[in-house]
Formats: sequence, structure tokens, C-alpha cells
Amino acid sequence: MTNTTHPNTPRVGQPPSVLTPLLVILWQNNHVTRLTPLLAGCHQLEYLDVSGNRILDMSELTALANLTRLRRLTVTSKDFGSNPVCDSLAYPISVLWAMPHLKD
Repeated sequence: MTNTTHPNTPRVGQPPSVLTPLLVILWQNNHVTRLTPLLAGCHQLEYLDVSGNRILDMSELTALANLTRLRRLTVTSKDFGSNPVCDSLAYPISVLWAMPHLKD
């Protein structure tokens, strides 16, 4: 699994300690199914793009609520597609309710 968007973006599966200081993570189209173990401790994170992955469980998104600096979360895009969790009717309201600090 490699990230094709930027050569300096860490690969999925790297230890969370490597990811902790990052402000931006671009993990589009990487077959990601879980976010919680990968993003534990990423309290500086401001932008996360996980569009085009395989996230099924809403709890993977709502668990991001503890990332209070997160301002932008991209789960679907025209270039990379969406995640299966986006098919849920509860998806938009659940994310907005859990993370009112999001700007985009």
C-alpha cells in the first residue's frame, strides 16, 4: 500500500508515533479500513483525506472527534470516490454531530 499523492506522506500501517506531529495526512485510495489505531495521538492533525478507501464503520469516523484541531475531513471526492460508510443515511449528521469543529 503506497500513497501516490505525495512522496513524503507516511505509508498506511506506520507506527502512530511517526504520524503524531503531522498536520496533514493524505491517504486517498489506499484500501484503509480502520483509522483509530493509525491516528491515535495525532492531536496536531488539521486535515485528513481518506477518500476512496474501504471504511465501513461509522465509529471509525466519529472516533476522530478527539482530534480537536481537525478542521477538514474528506471522506469522498470526485477523483478518488467514497468509502462504504458514506452510503449510510446517518453518515453526514453523525459526522457533523461528533465533530462540530470541522470547517469543510
